[in-house]
Amino acid sequence: MANAPADGYTVLIAANGLATNTTLFPDLKFNVMRDLAPVAYVGYAPLVLVAPESFPAKTLADLIRAAKAKPGELNYASAGSGTSQHLAMELLKSTIGIEVMHIPYKGGAPAIVDMLGGRINFMMLNPLEALPHVKAGRLHALMVGAPQRMALLPDVPNAGEAGVAGYEANTWWGFLVPARTPPAVIARLNAEINRTLADPEVKKKLEDMGVVIQPGTPDQFGAFLRAETDKWAGVIRKANIKPE
Repeated sequence: MANAPADGYTVLIAANGLATNTTLFPDLKFNVMRDLAPVAYVGYAPLVLVAPESFPAKTLADLIRAAKAKPGELNYASAGSGTSQHLAMELLKSTIGIEVMHIPYKGGAPAIVDMLGGRINFMMLNPLEALPHVKAGRLHALMVGAPQRMALLPDVPNAGEAGVAGYEANTWWGFLVPARTPPAVIARLNAEINRTLADPEVKKKLEDMGVVIQPGTPDQFGAFLRAETDKWAGVIRKANIKPE
């Protein structure tokens, strides 16, 4: 993508990995900020902290008490080392001061299966993964990793209500192009993407998936990308996270 023709016809839709891979993989052959140009931010879906219904902790406060009573004995799963789920939990661990064991899986599906079976105590999931199991009563949601509640999970406390004000962890999406793309082309793409995000059918489809739509300018998306890169670089270095 970084070496594609800068004509506006090759467009990248990226997610969290674009911000975290810079630190996880220091030998990358490209530099995100130098070789790619931000076009438009789509929005984000807050990660949801969930546990199997059999797990006795029903709130984040319960989980903290249980973890502090038996340091290192509780566990959480992720779809793999360095994934958004893993980093979100490491940030939460650091924020609330608990020690729990990380169990990385090769993908989210087998992790969810083991959690439903009671072999995993809790994990972070995106709304699409969490909602069916929460609604069916197989999982209970302890917290939404965002400053506000989710419309799809109105009874689940946000981070501040759960006792970790300022905590935020989500999956996000945005569009980029090669860095040499003319500003006029970037502006046109931004306008068209924002117009599409405002379409009622598109908006409803995304909201039904738990996405909070946040259209904006290329500069705003660029500032967001820089902030995300810095935020998760600190988490990765503090926890000494290495890719599998």
